[in-house]
Amino acid sequence: MHTGDVLTFPSAPDSCWSAGQVYNASPSPMFPAKKTGWYLRRAGGTNDVANRKEIFVVRANGTVIGSDRVNGMEQTFSGLAWILAM
Repeated sequence: MHTGDVLTFPSAPDSCWSAGQVYNASPSPMFPAKKTGWYLRRAGGTNDVANRKEIFVVRANGTVIGSDRVNGMEQTFSGLAWILAM
């Protein structure tokens, strides 16, 4: 950063990252009606090492939704930013 530089943050996320024990950790375009499983499938799914009972959602505001609430990856989450497969 230098004097006069400006950081611009979007008011709402426009992508969702799937990371951790997935085959292709990558961003996907944000579609609020899509469920967590859809985003994981876009990342190639969980790999053989992944514990599908330990998947967490991290929202753009920093709050974490634990694996007990991801509920089989069939829940939608507005404002999500990361899906982590452990």
